Amino acid sequence: MESHVRFLGWQNDMCRIYGACDLSVSTSISEGLPFNIVEAQLCGIPVVASRIRGHVDLIEDRVNGWLYASGRPEELAEKVLRVMRREGRGGEQAEKAKASAR
Repeated sequence: MESHVRFLGWQNDMCRIYGACDLSVSTSISEGLPFNIVEAQLCGIPVVASRIRGHVDLIEDRVNGWLYASGRPEELAEKVLRVMRREGRGGEQAEKAKASAR
């Protein structure tokens, strides 16, 4: 996993950071307004997030992101693999994500 994931700590230039990402994942069990999802969507980065209040307010599954059942790591893994293998970054879904984040 270390060859694929980097934990960078606090960052100021989020546009640069998101530009280097293939995917954004949010595994929260409770959220208000998840700015990390809004930021990723504005940058056209695919988002996989737990199906909780806050996330479902921003993401329509398979329309502008992907949702998985919180507490189901196997479903999270399946969604991440699906995004990375075939759906990836860009395209119609990225445009819908950008529009919904605005």
